Amino acid sequence: MRLAAGLGPQHFEENSSTIGDVTPGTSTTIASAELVAVTGLLALRRLWLAVLLLLMPGWVLASHAWNVSHDQVVERAWLEDPSGQLTLEQVRQLPTQPFDGVLSAGFGHSVIWVRLRIDPQPQPLSKHIPDRSVLRIRPVYLDEVQVFDPVFSERKLGVVGDRIHPRQAEIDGLDFAITLDHGNAPRDIWLRLQSSSTRQLHAQVLNFDEWDRSSLKQQLLFSVYVALISLFAIWGITAWLFSRQRLMGAFGLKQLAALIFALASLGYLRVFWPASWPAAWLDQLTSVFSILAVSTALVFHISFTSEFQLRRWVKVLYSLALSLQPLKLSYWRWARRCSHCRST
Repeated sequence: MRLAAGLGPQHFEENSSTIGDVTPGTSTTIASAELVAVTGLLALRRLWLAVLLLLMPGWVLASHAWNVSHDQVVERAWLEDPSGQLTLEQVRQLPTQPFDGVLSAGFGHSVIWVRLRIDPQPQPLSKHIPDRSVLRIRPVYLDEVQVFDPVFSERKLGVVGDRIHPRQAEIDGLDFAITLDHGNAPRDIWLRLQSSSTRQLHAQVLNFDEWDRSSLKQQLLFSVYVALISLFAIWGITAWLFSRQRLMGAFGLKQLAALIFALASLGYLRVFWPASWPAAWLDQLTSVFSILAVSTALVFHISFTSEFQLRRWVKVLYSLALSLQPLKLSYWRWARRCSHCRST
């Protein structure tokens, strides 16, 4: 820790009688102990993350290979509708751009149409509900996704999104899900995506048995991540309640914000969201904590690194990054207001 200029150990020894019963350097010792505790905690978290990083690739690759082998979607394509006025019949006549896996169209006000070519023939029928399949869509912070299956119905099949109350969902779970007719031949289904958040979409079509297995694996993987964040959040808040140390409080707050955002973005809050609470609250909660998770992490790292001799330009970058957080909240409010005006 830093000592005042011109003061050495002899100064503290000569003037210890004037301090009373307080041991010289007590505040420095407390700060050092606080720094050591947080540093140890960060080292423990890095160890846990290292273990997860070692195990997760194998898990993810195995899960991805399993999902791909059971996915009925054999072709994906998309197009952008800047006006947002095109009908399904008009869209079906336009050229599309192919993509694989996850569609990432970034932020924007345009409507995105996604075509999924599904082929149910190579996949076995579900033992429990053989005539139905499940369309699963992630992430769960998309505003609205309309589903069309023109072969079986000229009308809209259903709507999912975080502006639809979770209790109105056809299937409960961590994902957006809607049932489809299984069919016997290849066909195209269409998704109409409109969202004020990043327009990122991943869609799969599985039979009911495979959807159950996939959901259980996903829940297990997500629960490990949530449990890890919860552990550090509880530890940090408890340590702050007993010590009232600023650094511990910043750490606990950072972990708490990360925990709430994880619960919202992974879909856990959808499962427990009360029927009497509006869906708009869940939408707003997810957006706000996506910003607060970053803001509280910045506050913690600024507090933590303030114990070290940082270069001036690093401190300036920290200050600039922190000052952008209110601007992000203001932009989010403005974007929501503009989106509401367009929808009405």
